[in-house]
Amino acid sequence: MIGLSQIGVAVGWLRTVGTPNARRTTVFVAAIGLAAAALAYRLVPDRAPAAMGAALGVGFVFLAADQLFRKDTGAGRHRSEALAAAVTGAAFTVLPAGYLVAQRQDSALAGACALAAAVAVLCSALVGGGAKPIGIAAGVVAATALGALTAVTLSASAGAKGGALGGLISGLFAVIGARTADRLGSEGGDVRISAQALPVAYSAIGAVIAAQVLR
Repeated sequence: MIGLSQIGVAVGWLRTVGTPNARRTTVFVAAIGLAAAALAYRLVPDRAPAAMGAALGVGFVFLAADQLFRKDTGAGRHRSEALAAAVTGAAFTVLPAGYLVAQRQDSALAGACALAAAVAVLCSALVGGGAKPIGIAAGVVAATALGALTAVTLSASAGAKGGALGGLISGLFAVIGARTADRLGSEGGDVRISAQALPVAYSAIGAVIAAQVLR
């Protein structure tokens, strides 16, 4: 599931920023995320975040080389702009690996964060269309409550407090991801994939923060 979300982020983000035909760049971006997920799975949780950052750093070198030898950057774009877009996409693909770190520290809390993130995006869309402050607030409140309830139901070691904090952070970041995709869509970008995958990337931050702080 993590790997599929990373591939979705890679494809969706590059389509969103206007580089739909950059297949080699898409492969590199997805590979960076998958490498980070592999490291997060294999290494102990305390060492995994640093290893994930290292994977992103090594990936930056490959993305820079990719842009250096690329003849067409697309849509009259400078190489620096294309590289910045690719590196941003790579950062997003690395984020879902945080769920693996959180799951190894407190699997119940990681599940609560994931569920809270999904509900946050849904509530935000239903109440405020994903853009109005009242919708964002409703999504975050629902995520906080659901995170606490789910953590208690699943007997998470962090308890209701950890579930509430994880739900709050995950919900907030998920709504930010959804809002980012919507904003790009209003500017003419293709967000059919990234609108769904980007919130997953953002909400993983909440899962790993809550699991590390409240384990």
